Amino acid sequence: MSDTSGNPALTNLDTTTVATSAVTVTKALSEASPETIRRAHAVHPITALQSEWSLWTRDPETNGVLETVRELGIGFVAYSPLGRGMLTGRFTSPDEIEEDDFRKRHPRFSGRAREGNLRTHTP
Repeated sequence: MSDTSGNPALTNLDTTTVATSAVTVTKALSEASPETIRRAHAVHPITALQSEWSLWTRDPETNGVLETVRELGIGFVAYSPLGRGMLTGRFTSPDEIEEDDFRKRHPRFSGRAREGNLRTHTP
């Protein structure tokens, strides 16, 4: 698999992904603990880890994930850097979220948590 420039593309499926091109086999993980990263890397070099990291979710800084990927030379791909849209000011009411959007049922976007998050995280 490659992008339009011919470079290998990184595609994530659940927790472990293999993306291939004519010359490259890339293994990536998503939302893995430091222990899982080390175990996987010992079997086959891991090239990237994808994890949620934003002003809302700072876990990779405190749970050993960033330290582990730096030590092992693994790239880090942050997803949801804008808090799944909450930090953009896009959603001020649950009515603005479509019924089939997973955020409609996500705890951060529900009830009292949503109200508190809107108060503290809306620009």
